[in-house]
Amino acid sequence: MNKKINLTLVIALIALLILLSLSQKALYNKRAQIGLVTTSLPLKAGQNAWKFLGSLRTVAAAYLWLKVDRIHHEYYGDLAREQELIPYYRIITWLDPKWVDAYYVGSYMLYMFKQPQESIKFAEEGVKFNPKSAKLNFNLGQLLILTRQYSKAFPYLQKALILAKDKREKLAIYQLMYVSLKNSGKQSEAEKILKSLEKLKKEIEKETKKEVKSY
Repeated sequence: MNKKINLTLVIALIALLILLSLSQKALYNKRAQIGLVTTSLPLKAGQNAWKFLGSLRTVAAAYLWLKVDRIHHEYYGDLAREQELIPYYRIITWLDPKWVDAYYVGSYMLYMFKQPQESIKFAEEGVKFNPKSAKLNFNLGQLLILTRQYSKAFPYLQKALILAKDKREKLAIYQLMYVSLKNSGKQSEAEKILKSLEKLKKEIEKETKKEVKSY
């Protein structure tokens, strides 16, 4: 079975979608300028066409993600081959900027392959398009800590903590918040975070014991 993705075909598809989108928008603007758009019907038609093209981009992104995700799991551990997949994460986010996992995996892979600045830029873009994603705010904070930008990491971790719903996710966030504050010279604030971390850890342990007893 051929595991390779036809990059030329993917790029051609993206180009076609962009061309269709721009053509539709240009046509509507031209009709509006010469007074042909006089009712809400053409506007609605234009909006529907725009939404349809957006749906096509989302479908294309989903198809590509399924392909890349499957190959990623097959290549896992083979760094040389995994590196080949990085451009596809970029393409997925071009097609659908709301694809959180593409930003998450792609940015971390860039860091693994010694491209820290590109990694952070990609992660920042992910947060820009998905500001309410706990996962991407955490991801950016983590990458900033890995690149020793401790002070800059804290606001993203703080936001991730607010957005996170799962206690175990919050535990991981607290751990990085502590690292961020401690390495920024804010020892007293770091101690407060450490207390919150320990409290949450005890809550999780207590809940886990209850779950085990219930079986």
